[in-house]
Amino acid sequence: MKKTRKYIIIGLVAILVLGAAAAVLMLTAPSAEEEGSSTPEVNLEKILDYTIADVKSIDVKEKETGDSYTLIPTKKNEDSEGNDTFTIQGWEDENVVKSDVLSMAQRFYSCSALKNLGKQDDLAQYGLTGDGEYRVDLHLADGDHTLIIGLPGGESSGRYLLYNDTVYIVTESSLLTESKYAFIEADGLVSIPDPSAEDGDGTAVSTLSVMDHFYLSGTNFPEEIRIDRDPDSFMFYVMSAPVYGGGRSSEMDVLIDLLQDVSAKRAVAVKATEEEYAKFGLDEPAAVLDYSINGEQHLFRVGDKSEDGYYAELDDTGVIYSIDAALVEPWALADLSELRDAFVVLPMIVQLQRLTVTGNGSTEVYEMSREVDEDRTTEKNTVYNYFTKLAGKDISYDESFQPFYRDMISIYVMNEEVWEPDGEELLRVKYEFYDETGYDPVEVVFYASDAEERRCVATVDGKLTGIVRRSDVDKMLEAKEIVASGELYEPED
Repeated sequence: MKKTRKYIIIGLVAILVLGAAAAVLMLTAPSAEEEGSSTPEVNLEKILDYTIADVKSIDVKEKETGDSYTLIPTKKNEDSEGNDTFTIQGWEDENVVKSDVLSMAQRFYSCSALKNLGKQDDLAQYGLTGDGEYRVDLHLADGDHTLIIGLPGGESSGRYLLYNDTVYIVTESSLLTESKYAFIEADGLVSIPDPSAEDGDGTAVSTLSVMDHFYLSGTNFPEEIRIDRDPDSFMFYVMSAPVYGGGRSSEMDVLIDLLQDVSAKRAVAVKATEEEYAKFGLDEPAAVLDYSINGEQHLFRVGDKSEDGYYAELDDTGVIYSIDAALVEPWALADLSELRDAFVVLPMIVQLQRLTVTGNGSTEVYEMSREVDEDRTTEKNTVYNYFTKLAGKDISYDESFQPFYRDMISIYVMNEEVWEPDGEELLRVKYEFYDETGYDPVEVVFYASDAEERRCVATVDGKLTGIVRRSDVDKMLEAKEIVASGELYEPED
């Protein structure tokens, strides 16, 4: 009997130990609300048990930074009958993630314990002396309550909490340990939809987005860069400052992808003061971008580098964010040469109706014409054959005019340097387009340079565009005589 009783007692002890272990695991498990778990609800000891209707405000103060803020009840939207969420006092007009504020507030006014450690003489070991790591003052309908929150409690998701001289372990809200600026929405700061149009069946389809304007200034840019979409110009984008010429369409497409949808890493200041603007380098921004895509305009100011990107403000909101460097650097650190076309002008030959070339004391006017190629034309695509005449005489389009034209528009700008013309006019080229394009004529002039004999100054419609090689201009003056004489023009490889 003694032996049997011994085994029974051992078995009961084992059951009790296993039961206690299971209870500890249940009591120390993260709450389903905090972790998104489907774990069955456990009846935990309630420390405070109120509803949002009982709350006037909740003050939160952090020991390490001295940061403090107040949570106040509010409505999710105008249709709410009563307060059903929370926001930050003083930030009522800011883009606060109210659901996050509500989640943290609920941890305070409806607070449950994972463990009750009772009264403790040595509060320091729990980080609960004074105001602890965090002090929370709840102002409720029935009076005020203070929660002192201390160090992590040795549990998987717990912290020590002092209330009415009793120490508890409670589930930790990750939101509590974040900066108050974590409550500011950082996603979807800009979200510009693609434009839409109707197809042949009347169905709405998305079309390509367009940069309406792109104006770049700041300390990184001694001269403002201005690029506009001009539907009257053959240049899809036109740069008007600091030089005149085409904006690089491929680069604009890249920037549209970056700037059409903008999110930040995090907010670092709200209702920024002059001191904060200076702290983050936004009192004298490195880059200021005024841009419009599909008719929607925004303003970006970029300051100093942050630990995970750059500090920036969007649309003069007074909210400063840290934004990914990959979003900022392609334009905030861009060179002029990256944003403008490398060539002086680059009109498409199939849109050209007339080309007037003046140089070496003579002027030639080349007239273009076209006929539909019936054999290659389809219902969806019209194919033309092209012809060129000079003073009524045929000029071979394929073997003379086309290679001549290709070399003419291949003259490129050497660098960002430019100066006023100080020499004689060498070559003038006027491009005129078919009426159906709606494009205005454009005229390019190349001037010799007295200061640098191997260079020429180029202008477009009387505006400075850049410096080109004198040898490229001389080559076209020689080609001009060959084509005008009716000979075939064979460009050098």
